[in-house]
Amino acid sequence: MADAANATAALPHIGDTSLLGSVLSMAAALSLVLALIFVGFYLVRRFGPATLTRARGGAAPALLGRLFLGNRQSVAVVRVLDKTLILGVTEQQISLLGEAETTDAPAQGAGFARVLDEQGRTGSSDDPA
Repeated sequence: MADAANATAALPHIGDTSLLGSVLSMAAALSLVLALIFVGFYLVRRFGPATLTRARGGAAPALLGRLFLGNRQSVAVVRVLDKTLILGVTEQQISLLGEAETTDAPAQGAGFARVLDEQGRTGSSDDPA
């Protein structure tokens, strides 16, 4: 028993820290880590790869509209640079159904119907219908 008392006395004295001080120190460290995470997230969103691509002149594709035909099948109208693409989208693949030059920027909702109507009127020679 005397050996146990001597063993604890031989340990270095760290200091008298209270429970409140430990909790406050841990909360401050956690706050600092969370602040660094949020700052990093903001910087990636602000100056990340998507922003760099748009700054170099590459325009991101814009989905003008989508018409769902069935289970996991749809027709989508997508604008990329100065072209409007009509895409058939299924679970296995994406097919180019048509392509149109665009000079103006139609409204979000009107673009889909207008492009499909234009493609329907012109029709294609390889259309079986």
